[in-house]
Amino acid sequence: MNYSSFTISLFLLIVCLFSLQDTHSEESKDNTILKKIIVNGNNKTKFKTILQILDIDTGIVYDSVSIRKWEDILLESGLFRFVKIYSVVTKNGGIIIISLKEETYLSISDIGGELFSKKYGVAENWWKVRLGISIANFRGKNEYLHLAVAFWDSRL
Repeated sequence: MNYSSFTISLFLLIVCLFSLQDTHSEESKDNTILKKIIVNGNNKTKFKTILQILDIDTGIVYDSVSIRKWEDILLESGLFRFVKIYSVVTKNGGIIIISLKEETYLSISDIGGELFSKKYGVAENWWKVRLGISIANFRGKNEYLHLAVAFWDSRL
């Protein structure tokens, strides 16, 4: 019984070692020099802004792990709701095609109202209404613009 469990353990160890070697050789074959970057679906976001977020440019070496990491970085930026990166490998180098769907930019950020019994020491009822709007990616450079308006009146 000891001999068979030892044999099975040895067999599993050998299979694991060979599978690790194959994975390592596949990763080294997967490295490609980036020759061109194509971006689809960026209506507002500038091409340069996307490259700055990813911190990439042509001439770098990339692999499939880098592509998955770049997809996660773009999704975590909050500018896009869908990101898929495709890689086309040619004999001259790799071409990256980034397909995006941009997030909605306009949102209501502050709605509220308050009632006051005094304003400036005068015993009158006052009300105040607040309304705020946020615009994300204002000029296509990952900038935010917040606008807020407040109205006061004493007619209660």
